[in-house]
Amino acid sequence: MDDESVPAVNANTLLSFPVTTGVSAEASGLGRVTAEYDLTCFLLEFWVLHFGLPLFEFLGFMQMFPVDEILRAKYSILSSTYMVDYVNTVYQEMNKTEDHAPGYDSRRREVLEELATLEEESSAIMNIIQDPTVIQQL
Repeated sequence: MDDESVPAVNANTLLSFPVTTGVSAEASGLGRVTAEYDLTCFLLEFWVLHFGLPLFEFLGFMQMFPVDEILRAKYSILSSTYMVDYVNTVYQEMNKTEDHAPGYDSRRREVLEELATLEEESSAIMNIIQDPTVIQQL
């Protein structure tokens, strides 16, 4: 789902745009100081990308960074995951459109095909795991 109109944004880029006029940040005593000490970019280097999503949601809620930058960072990070429907939702929110992200249909089809393949390959073990008699014996 590469979109050339959306520049790649990583956590380091995201954190270079602190909001100094955010109402909730000002009202809660947060603001530039909190943004300066935010550890998101440090943590994302060591975490699975999915773990960064709640952090981005929190940063957006606290209005520590512009919403557009947070959406671009989420889109950039999620584009390499299998969360294609969520990537599309973020793309639509970011661009204020109902159109699908470029490559969405083909990427979604690939992910669903891989899911079907994995389900087929693991069906034997899943049948054993889901068997009530086996569960009782464990």
